[in-house]
Amino acid sequence: MPRKSYTKQAEVLPDPIYNSKLVSRLINRLMIDGKRGTASTICTMLLIVLSKKLVKNL
Repeated sequence: MPRKSYTKQAEVLPDPIYNSKLVSRLINRLMIDGKRGTASTICTMLLIVLSKKLVKNL
């Protein structure tokens, strides 16, 4: 009787706005009930606010 084989983990596609796999993974973690658009908006606003604060502190 053969043992179960391992399934390949799905490759994460990069985010279309930032072209980053890390941002795409963050959006996937934020997503609730498949609401990808809402999670993407939250993530984009988060990155905009963080970039403004970083520029202000420099």
